[in-house]
Formats: sequence, C-alpha cells, structure tokens
Amino acid sequence: MDLRARQPNAYWGLAVSLEQLCDAAGAVGAMRTYLHLAAPDSRYVRRARAALWEWENGGGCHANASRSALK
Repeated sequence: MDLRARQPNAYWGLAVSLEQLCDAAGAVGAMRTYLHLAAPDSRYVRRARAALWEWENGGGCHANASRSALK
C-alpha cells in the first residue's frame, strides 16, 4: 500500500480520531500538519483553526467529559 504523506485530509481524520482517544498532543500535532499542508482557501481551514484553538485551551475529550458529569 502506498501512503500519501502530503494529503491534508488524512491529517484531519487523524486529528479527530486522536482527540476522540483523548490524545490531545497527538490531535494538536496532526491538525497543525493539516493546516501546514492545506490550501489557504480550503473551506476547512477555519474549522481546523477553531479545533486547534479549543484543544490548545483545554477543550476536547476530557473537558467535555467533565462538563457532561456536571449536568
């Protein structure tokens, strides 16, 4: 199987998967790679930046779990 290391959407999927597995550092790294490879006018760049901001500021898997427990 050939891998396409420069295919941005692969890193998007990896970032989302890692966030679901509560691997914040891995998710941040994968999303940064996505942003590096994606075309600046891609319609997903804004969403990627928002996700990255959330993960870097304590959002994500563990934060969502603790919020749910408080409800």
